[in-house]
Amino acid sequence: MIKIRKLSIAGFRGARLALPLDFTTEHRSLAVFGENAAGKSTITDAIEWFINGKVAHLWREDCKEASLRNVLLNPADPSEVTIEFNDSSTGTKRLNPDLSVNDRSQSTAFGGLIQMLRNESCFLRHAQVAEFVQSSKSEKRKAVASIIGYESITDFRNTIQSTLRALQRDSHYTTAKLRVEEEKRRLLQLTGKLLTSPQNLYKQMNDELSRAGFELRISDKASYQAVVTELRAKTNREDRIAKKLLLDDLAKDMGALRARIAALKAKSASASGYNELVTEKSTLGQIHLQSFLGSGARVLDAQVGGSQCPFCLGPYDLHKLRAEVERRLQAIAHITRKLEAVSGAVEALLTAISETGAACDRFHRRYDELAEHRTLCEAIDRLSAEIRRLHAMVRDRFGRHEAIAIPDDFFSAVRAIGDLAQKHQEAVAAQSDALKITDSENQLILLIERLKDLREAFYHYDRNSKITASFESQIFSLGTVFDRFVQVQSTALQNVLDRISGDVGRFYKALHPSENVDRVRLRIVGEEGIEFEYYFHGKPTHPPMKYLSESHLNSLGVVLFLASARLFNRRSRILVLDDIATGFDLNHRERLLHLIKEAFSDWQVILLTHEGSWLEMVRRELVPAGWLVKKVTCDGNDGIRIEPSEQELVHGAL
Repeated sequence: MIKIRKLSIAGFRGARLALPLDFTTEHRSLAVFGENAAGKSTITDAIEWFINGKVAHLWREDCKEASLRNVLLNPADPSEVTIEFNDSSTGTKRLNPDLSVNDRSQSTAFGGLIQMLRNESCFLRHAQVAEFVQSSKSEKRKAVASIIGYESITDFRNTIQSTLRALQRDSHYTTAKLRVEEEKRRLLQLTGKLLTSPQNLYKQMNDELSRAGFELRISDKASYQAVVTELRAKTNREDRIAKKLLLDDLAKDMGALRARIAALKAKSASASGYNELVTEKSTLGQIHLQSFLGSGARVLDAQVGGSQCPFCLGPYDLHKLRAEVERRLQAIAHITRKLEAVSGAVEALLTAISETGAACDRFHRRYDELAEHRTLCEAIDRLSAEIRRLHAMVRDRFGRHEAIAIPDDFFSAVRAIGDLAQKHQEAVAAQSDALKITDSENQLILLIERLKDLREAFYHYDRNSKITASFESQIFSLGTVFDRFVQVQSTALQNVLDRISGDVGRFYKALHPSENVDRVRLRIVGEEGIEFEYYFHGKPTHPPMKYLSESHLNSLGVVLFLASARLFNRRSRILVLDDIATGFDLNHRERLLHLIKEAFSDWQVILLTHEGSWLEMVRRELVPAGWLVKKVTCDGNDGIRIEPSEQELVHGAL
């Protein structure tokens, strides 16, 4: 198991001059004391930068490499960290004046070792102690997934979920669902019941014929056409009846088209929120690279050393590239969440376009016999072609997360069609009224129209029900896969949490042995969260903030880190604990030292503190167990130095 043999820091953070640390051939643990602002955290920063390629608390504040070189360093002086491990492998990482990074090691195997160490829990600072405990349930889940290497599983889960949502939002599905409901209401208005099969439809038609005094029967499409033809033939003026029927159909279709046009205009205005979002070019312009960047991040994480970009093979600082990829992925994740919130308006617009196109298609070659309305029908045919192109354009731009701007000339054409349809609707009504139809003929017309209405309502209901059923079958199947995947994932994750919880509960009890808080564990909460659960005065409860003091919350943060490191660190036995006992009273600090001594006796622990009282505890409790103790001081010009300690004078350790 990997431990540190020697550490050398020069020109890095608070260390202007060389700062060597020798952990002896026994790779002993070390306590470092320094007053506030003495620069002791330079040691933590140096080890973290050497292993992880960044210092998390500096990268988060967007200081990055510019904060690493000592500000008083001459341009030609090196800023570097060298670590020798217990397997005799040695590496040096240098930060050049231009902030580029050079990694130097004895072998490729050393780079592989660093990559493995990068995936382990080695560093805990005071600022991080309560961070996990106070984070949201979903943030806890994400953090635990990162600790145990579940990111790829989580990514796969997210892919299933996004596909499921895409199916649920597909405009063909949403349009079909709307049409099903519309035609269902229409059938109920016509018959007072729902016709769910062709047999039900034909029975209803035959009942209508019987009530009208006809012995005609309908059993399929051909017999329906034959019955309608025979009903028309019941009068000597079949041509007039046929025209009136056609005019009435035209009036209905024009009314439906005008309603769809009005809905389309309303939906186009509601997509403005989406357009405002996708014009944020600084972030959204790169959203289509999310998959590429995610893969790129994994490639970079696997890249060991070097200064060559693995994508273009050109020279590039890989540390800067990693930071840039991470920044862009975070920006994309943020904008994606906002995008999902406004996408419904675009889906509604696509549905309105589809419905308007369907209303237009009803005019194609259907009213050729009505020469006086041919101009309207031809204009609607042209509009239908424009609508198909518009739908394709909106769907394409929506799929690429681009702004959707419907051309002004399209709305001009729509308005013109709407105005023309209104005029023709008035003319059609006048033409229909002008036809001299007897009461008996009118009864025949009403019967024929009723049969047509029944057939048409059932046709659209049946067709859209099948489309809906097809989508819902896919949605159900994928939803079932997702639910079962979540169950398996949650079970596996809870098993891991149970393993962590064993040490969490035991470590927490060691810090708080005689208090009313026990049986501390991590458990899954809901679909997306993880939370601490504990027993308070014998009753289970969560979250920790409900009853626990700041000291207890800090204890949870510490024991979770120690438990996860103990369980998941496969190669290293290194813990760097920087001022983690701030906020603990003397009794709890002493118990923490006992815990480290007993549970991590075979680990190399680097403990940094600014509190003299805790240092005295270290001297008393841990020096007899072989620990080293160092004190750092800070000189304004030369930076931090290590003072010879009393332990060194006595033992000659370094």
